[in-house]
Amino acid sequence: MVAVPYSYVAQRNYVRTNIEGTLNVLEAARRPGVSRVVHTSTSEVYGTAITDRIDESHPLQGQSPFSASKIGADKIAESYFRSFSTPVVTVRPFNTFGPRQSARAFIPTIISQAATREVIELGALDTLRDMTFVGDTVSGFLAAGATSGIEGETINLGTGKAFLVSHFAHRILSLMKVKKRIARDPERIRPATSEVFRLVSNNEKAWRLLRWMPETSIDEGLRLTISFVEANIASYRANDYNI
Repeated sequence: MVAVPYSYVAQRNYVRTNIEGTLNVLEAARRPGVSRVVHTSTSEVYGTAITDRIDESHPLQGQSPFSASKIGADKIAESYFRSFSTPVVTVRPFNTFGPRQSARAFIPTIISQAATREVIELGALDTLRDMTFVGDTVSGFLAAGATSGIEGETINLGTGKAFLVSHFAHRILSLMKVKKRIARDPERIRPATSEVFRLVSNNEKAWRLLRWMPETSIDEGLRLTISFVEANIASYRANDYNI
């Protein structure tokens, strides 16, 4: 379960799915013949950055029930590697975007509202996010599954660059060639001490171990995402706040 806002109202579901579900996968992986488990973490486990760029040694901070459940899942995966030599690699993607993305995410939200409404309603506009195109994230996962000798490692996948949510909103409007007002919707604002204000990856370890580096520019990724959302606009319920 991946949405931060929904974790505020369905905490137990997040624990059962993300922690107990990971435990079930790891138990299955102890059977003979399993050569690799690629465990999906998230940059949300770091919370608001306390360093300029976040490397894998950055402290973990449970700033939402979602992030806490993923920290628990990460630690279960770590314990199975240390206790049972389960061949686990943990991948921590920073924010991923692209075609087919859920309406809960802010980039499809901006695009769908820009296509159908006069006002773009968002949550916090001053948070910094390191956005990676989905194709690059996928290539990182494939490399984590295929590269030998990296069992037990935790690896960030991100671009190493971050922009404000407001920057993405204005860039999307420019690419769509529309002018719309951008407003903050109080319903979409996270609790103050739960909001993650700054996420910028240090991806040096991904390059060193996987020879992975993102290849898709932000504008190219946004154009592909805009095309998909516009072609499937009926699926995006632009007038609703999707949690």
